[in-house]
Amino acid sequence: MCHKISPLVGATGLVGQSALTQALADPRVSRVVALTRRPLPPHPKPENPVINFDNHPTEAP
Repeated sequence: MCHKISPLVGATGLVGQSALTQALADPRVSRVVALTRRPLPPHPKPENPVINFDNHPTEAP
């Protein structure tokens, strides 16, 4: 069996919620890393770092 990790940005938006739902239901996906502005509801699969995107520099060093 193949286990995949799915990165996802914007999992609280309209399209992101759909992508998250599909990733959580897919048995091939063992973990989802979802960067969001707000916390996601509890679920065993996603890793959910909450990020303040407004706090990041506009340009990379």
